[in-house]
Amino acid sequence: MEKFRCFGHWIDLIRFCVSTARFSVSINGALFRLFEATYGIRQGDSMSPFLFAIMAEALERKGEWKGIRVVGDCEPVTHAQFAEDTSLFGEASMKEVECIRDTLDKYARQSGQVMNRQKSTIFYFNTEKCLQRKIVNKLSFAIASLLTKYLGAPIIEGVCRSKHWEEVVEKCRNKATSWKHKWLSLTARMVMIKFVLFAIPIYAMSYFSTTHKIESKIRKHLK
Repeated sequence: MEKFRCFGHWIDLIRFCVSTARFSVSINGALFRLFEATYGIRQGDSMSPFLFAIMAEALERKGEWKGIRVVGDCEPVTHAQFAEDTSLFGEASMKEVECIRDTLDKYARQSGQVMNRQKSTIFYFNTEKCLQRKIVNKLSFAIASLLTKYLGAPIIEGVCRSKHWEEVVEKCRNKATSWKHKWLSLTARMVMIKFVLFAIPIYAMSYFSTTHKIESKIRKHLK
């Protein structure tokens, strides 16, 4: 927080909350004497996510870490965080690897959060095998094949085309086909279509653009 030039009084308040926290254990309904925490605040504390967000901001202080540009002259992207996943982006060069490793080492020293290298992997794009081995030896990460899906959404390259909708259309067709052999009333069919079949393409439409041809195929199975 001092690095971010926060007010001294604010830093003192946070330090007081973290260093003076005391706890008591209830056993069979009886509370035992209070004791002080020896390492920060407890997990689940309402202050914990805010402190984590402040610590995560340290990754923004990237120094000479170049990152990658998604399009044109946009701001380079060095990292992205979602839930428990942290993705780091950079050029395939030893200089960039040194910057990334130094940033992670500084972050670990300041936050106390140590990266699990056994669960960390590297994804390469158009990188020579020789350079891949050098980077792996430097970071001690395993090489992984590119993901085809993330959070249920397929990862595609370029513009979304009709072939990317084939899985969604096939799911709708299989669901509708399985119901044709069951004795369902008209009301039951309407409920199944509204709450099951409609949900399949709606989720896909949240991350893919669609075409009239695809919409016609989906409607065909919804009838």
